[in-house]
Amino acid sequence: MPARKGSRKRERRQYSEDEKTRAVADVPELGLCAAARKHGIPNSTLHKWVGAKGGGGAAEPRAPESPGHEGSPRAGGPAVRYTPSQKAEYLEYAAKHGVTKAWKKHGVSRFTLYDWRRKVRLAAEGKGPSPTSGPAPQDIEALRDKEILNEWHRHPGWKRQATDRRR
Repeated sequence: MPARKGSRKRERRQYSEDEKTRAVADVPELGLCAAARKHGIPNSTLHKWVGAKGGGGAAEPRAPESPGHEGSPRAGGPAVRYTPSQKAEYLEYAAKHGVTKAWKKHGVSRFTLYDWRRKVRLAAEGKGPSPTSGPAPQDIEALRDKEILNEWHRHPGWKRQATDRRR
């Protein structure tokens, strides 16, 4: 098959052992992406080298990969559920000090803070529930009673023990 007009076959880049060692050594300090950029190496190539050197990759501390994650204590971490009181606290802090400072201090995504702020505004307009208010006390008591009864029904021996105690 003839080569396309204007296209050239790309040659594979060869890296010396010294280049590989220096790039892998920068990963713990800079993070994979930043080290790859510094040395002009594709991320996937550096990732393979880190794995081959026994670095494991995932256990290495990461530097921020994009400007949007700078300073974030939880960038790319697992999902977290916040209580209504935590949400209210973080929103109050964001109102006083700004969303970026709240994000950096509490580790809550700026997008999450903006979403909570929007939901609070909509709740004030009567267009939905507020993220900063939990269930009503009656609902909590009803749920607790239901859970207790379900547990009691799942363990028939408890019924017998309870009736034996009454005698």
